[in-house]
Amino acid sequence: MKNYKILKNVSLSSKVLSGYTNTSFSKKDLIKVTYCIEKNEPINITDFDKIIHYSENIFKNLNQESIDSIKVSISKELTDSSFNQSDYKPTEEDYIVLKQSLDIKQINFYEEDFVMELVSKPVYPDMKITCQLSYDFEIIETMIF
Repeated sequence: MKNYKILKNVSLSSKVLSGYTNTSFSKKDLIKVTYCIEKNEPINITDFDKIIHYSENIFKNLNQESIDSIKVSISKELTDSSFNQSDYKPTEEDYIVLKQSLDIKQINFYEEDFVMELVSKPVYPDMKITCQLSYDFEIIETMIF
């Protein structure tokens, strides 16, 4: 198996390469990362080189400031949508509580974009939050399920 500097415990199954990487922005030291390729013919480990290069650039640019910005956007979108059919108007405190409780558990890289999987145990117990982003850090979609 090829040695990728950013990955530990690398495994390849079907069309997905997975491993773990160190981060400075997660509440735990290692987070799971996956690389998914849409390809019909058999997959070779070198097919992942381009997408792993993208992820290396993402990890270089994912600092606490950029993570905070993403978390603020997620918090506002989810909080606003949670109360959009109610008379209650979310406060800044509502946004802050969610933002501070968001924890990145996994990042899935695709050829065109990447998806962060997050949890917020105090606000959304037993639910998963996903945030799809472009490689320019623009949020494409945020979902909770």
